Amino acid sequence: MNSQLANEQLAKIVQLFSSQELPKVAAYKFIEAPQKPSSHWSLGNHVLMWLSQTNDARTFNQWNEVQRFVNKGTKAFYILAPTMIKVKTQELDENNETKTEQRLIGFHVIPVFRAEDTNGKPLEVFKPKALPPLVQVAQHWKVKIEYEKLDRAYGCFSPSENKITLATEEVKVFFHELSHKAHQMIDGKLNGGQRPDQEAIADLSACVLARLYGFNYDAETWQYLASYAENKTPEAVGRLCFAVLAKVQKVIELILKTDSQVETIVRYPLMLVKT
Repeated sequence: MNSQLANEQLAKIVQLFSSQELPKVAAYKFIEAPQKPSSHWSLGNHVLMWLSQTNDARTFNQWNEVQRFVNKGTKAFYILAPTMIKVKTQELDENNETKTEQRLIGFHVIPVFRAEDTNGKPLEVFKPKALPPLVQVAQHWKVKIEYEKLDRAYGCFSPSENKITLATEEVKVFFHELSHKAHQMIDGKLNGGQRPDQEAIADLSACVLARLYGFNYDAETWQYLASYAENKTPEAVGRLCFAVLAKVQKVIELILKTDSQVETIVRYPLMLVKT
């Protein structure tokens, strides 16, 4: 793959911005990842787990049940569980006895341990039918790739963990997250949250890469730019579009250059490892 071919594809996609056929959002399918205790946690407890830099945490006994054991000296972190009590109501049941109901009176903490702080039998992980193109680029950049169920997202890139998490096998989602990584390498860091310019750069880059590798995806980039364009002047939107296009070119060039330099493609067993 060369930069000229990439630029040709980019030019075709840019035409979508001014065409009457605005691209539709692709309907991706979430993977059926193995269930785990945290799958049923509240959003608040998921945040606590995220702050502890893990996506799998369980109690001491829950780890033992899957033949994994907490490392000696490991400290737990805590999640919240509701404290419920039975109280009598003023209603009677069919046997003419006073009904009872569960009532929330507060919360209590439960100690849990991160998967990274355990050892033993390997955990069951989702195995994709095939790894996406350019996975060798991520491996060369020492990016860890995991397939996990995510809340309201098909993929995410964590700069602090240097990790891509995918909740779908759709190739463009991987290209999108890989483009975030390339953008980080170019600019040094990424700001938190889904900033319109960062998401537009990643999505347009992914669209170019998808076309280069024979996948015909519609870009969602216009949505990110539209969210930015609200209450902005045409000049401000224009500057953003030019900035996005300039950055996309750098992202594509970095990915393709790295791909041409990588000699060994690391296959599935070495890419997706969960200790």
